[in-house]
Amino acid sequence: MAKIKLTKSAVDAAQPQTNIIELRDTLVPGFLCKITPSYRRRTTRPGT
Repeated sequence: MAKIKLTKSAVDAAQPQTNIIELRDTLVPGFLCKITPSYRRRTTRPGT
């Protein structure tokens, strides 16, 4: 689980792994992007 400033270029630069990757935003607590091995991207935000 990496904490970075989530931007489009940061998410696009993330390479798929054998496991699901979670990229957590440093500015918005609870906001994250999950990237699956097949490179599906899913974002979740606080309160959902």
